Formats: sequence, C-alpha cells, structure tokens
Amino acid sequence: MPLGRETYIAMPMKLRGHFPAFKDDGEVIASFGQAQLVRYLDGRYELRGGSKEDRLTAKEWISMFCHDVVVTER
Repeated sequence: MPLGRETYIAMPMKLRGHFPAFKDDGEVIASFGQAQLVRYLDGRYELRGGSKEDRLTAKEWISMFCHDVVVTER
C-alpha cells in the first residue's frame, strides 16, 4: 500500500530510503478525442488536453453521466 505525503514527511530519516514518496498520476476515466477525464485518489477530477470541441463534448458527457463531479481544467 503506498504511503501518503504526510506519512512520508513524518517518517524517521532511517526509514525514508525504504519507502519512496508516492506520486498520484491519476486514472483516465474517459477520453473524448484528445481530451481526457482524469480521477485522482483524493477524489479530484481534471479534464486534460483536447481541442475546444473535445472539451465541449466532455463537458456534455460529464453533465449527463457524472453530474455530481466538479472538474478542473488543465
């Protein structure tokens, strides 16, 4: 089980070499052309890349099927 950043920071120095810091790259939930909807372990959602049309399609899909999700754009 990966360790969170807070656990890693509070860990004694002698143990830090045995547990590398965990990086959450997110999981791609859906793709719309070049745009990708990504979910992170902390519950955040992000819409990455894509053209204006791809993002518009993604936003329509999100409004119909994931209407309770708040999405940030990158």
